[in-house]
Amino acid sequence: MVLIEALAFGLPIVSFDCDTGPAEILEGTGSILVPKNDIDELASALIELMNNKEDRKIIGLQGKEKSKKYQPKEIIGQWIGLLEKSD
Repeated sequence: MVLIEALAFGLPIVSFDCDTGPAEILEGTGSILVPKNDIDELASALIELMNNKEDRKIIGLQGKEKSKKYQPKEIIGQWIGLLEKSD
């Protein structure tokens, strides 16, 4: 949930590539996924973003656009469709 909230606020995201979640949510956003538990790679990615204002802006805008996919008006229809199928 926190990744979707960050996307909605246009924040650039750096995340570990865990087994579930980040890759699916962040796909196509320009956000940075680093190998799980690789602290050096995480630090490197954070430093890269801190030093590049233009990349932060672009990644943030891409994320904000992607977050629209997760808005309630989009999700509610999917839930209704799923529930109707289960009858």
